[in-house]
Amino acid sequence: MPLRLKSLELHGYKTFASKTLFEFADGITAIVGPNGSGKSNFADSLRWVLGEQSASLLRAKKTEDMIFSGSEHRPRAGMASVTITFDNTVGWLPVDFSEVAVTRRAYRDGHNEYLLNGQTVRLRDINELLAQSGLSERTYTILGQGMVDASLALKADERRRLSHDLHDSLAQELVYLHLELDRLAASWDLTEPVRARLSRLRDVAGTAYDQVRHNLAGLRLRPQATLVEAVDELAHSIRERSGLDIEVVERGEAVRLPTDEAQVIFDLVAEALNNVHQHARARQAAVTIEWSAAAVTVTIADDGIGFETAGRPLPGHHGLTLMREAVSALRGQLGVDSRLGQGTRLQICLPINPPDADPTSILSDPS
Repeated sequence: MPLRLKSLELHGYKTFASKTLFEFADGITAIVGPNGSGKSNFADSLRWVLGEQSASLLRAKKTEDMIFSGSEHRPRAGMASVTITFDNTVGWLPVDFSEVAVTRRAYRDGHNEYLLNGQTVRLRDINELLAQSGLSERTYTILGQGMVDASLALKADERRRLSHDLHDSLAQELVYLHLELDRLAASWDLTEPVRARLSRLRDVAGTAYDQVRHNLAGLRLRPQATLVEAVDELAHSIRERSGLDIEVVERGEAVRLPTDEAQVIFDLVAEALNNVHQHARARQAAVTIEWSAAAVTVTIADDGIGFETAGRPLPGHHGLTLMREAVSALRGQLGVDSRLGQGTRLQICLPINPPDADPTSILSDPS
């Protein structure tokens, strides 16, 4: 059953200030035009409406960049909207509609909403629908402007980051696995032990899905981004998906760190925020990046349930051991302050090494 794209409607998305409808006939469709006519923005809109969360892949820094910013003759838009419509007469999508329209809207306050045939849904609902259709197995691919030339010139570490982006499709496969387990449980007369094991497997698949979505975001440190820009993008991505209110604050004069050190700090922040989202039951979190001449100190605090640091850690906090090892490898220090019912405060302090400096003399106590 072939995928059949019927139309794409853009309104207020990037340079498409007015409502613009693209209709697609059978066969191959080519969109041509001079530089600046919006061809790349059209390609970006396909990624965006299907749930892309990486601002860098959309050639943007934040959600507001998706919205028409205004011109000499047109005021700026308050909302961006893209609707993609599929022909479902052959039933390749498992819903009772001959047409399926997926809509994504973004507002200037950073809020996103998703609609399926006009009804408000979650991003996860969209992902589950596409996974049930087997769309991930059909492996649609969108190559943005300059990606082919750029990929040929990538360095080894840049190719690694690109591979992480491509493996985002793993999330859809996990959703498909979860749904197949649901069908299996509903279709057979199972003994209680087998049913309990299936339930556990469904939980594992669901947890793995959440971890993949969040951890992949933590692997995308753009080469030209400053540390605070990268952390801010990460926080925004998690905020959009989970509703967790994350504030990012920078103090002092920033120092350009070596790429590998910046990547380690970024990964640690991503791991910490991932734990906050999945295990802390927090409503708010804050990331503070503080620079001095000798060190950079990163503090991640939340208002969640906390845990007893002296006793056995709660599920999800075994990652602290790996975090300590990563910090220690850079001659840094990691401190944790957490109490049940009072949230958690994680602090990472890493030295900034000038040439020929004694690394043991420049690290301040993070407490």
